[in-house]
Amino acid sequence: FKPNYIYRFRTSGTDPDPLIKVGTRSQESIVEGKRGMYFHHDTGFYRYSGGYPEEIGRAISDVITAIPFTQYDDIFGFKDSDHIYWSIGNLTISGETWSNVVVRYTESSDVWTIYSYQTQIKRGITYTTPTGQSTLVGLDNGVVATLNSGTLDRAEPIKYRMITKWYELE
Repeated sequence: FKPNYIYRFRTSGTDPDPLIKVGTRSQESIVEGKRGMYFHHDTGFYRYSGGYPEEIGRAISDVITAIPFTQYDDIFGFKDSDHIYWSIGNLTISGETWSNVVVRYTESSDVWTIYSYQTQIKRGITYTTPTGQSTLVGLDNGVVATLNSGTLDRAEPIKYRMITKWYELE
């Protein structure tokens, strides 16, 4: 991967072939999931599973356009059993500031979820124990935490806002 190309090495020759004119500025945004390889490009989030990469981020286009160019190099991706996460930093959307934003793509349903945390997630891994799997994250203050566990975010109540299409209730 380079910022504007995905390259392929063939067994004959030493120079890579520029395969596709979509790449990434952050090698840490590349995540291998169940349905392909996912990554961030200047124009959005993509899934590559052979052929041409598919843009998967249209549903969160306002979030994608709010990512400052200076943060592209620092976008970090990780996964759990059915989700691909990208830590994208601070954003301002329609005059509202969102801190330490993480976007989550659910592979099985093609659904996006947006999180704003107290501290920025810098790394994430799936940790296997004898009783199951957990997603551990490293925060920018050196704390290691378990993602999506419990009702508190580091001793603070978790708040949420749900935005859906318009429903008429009777």
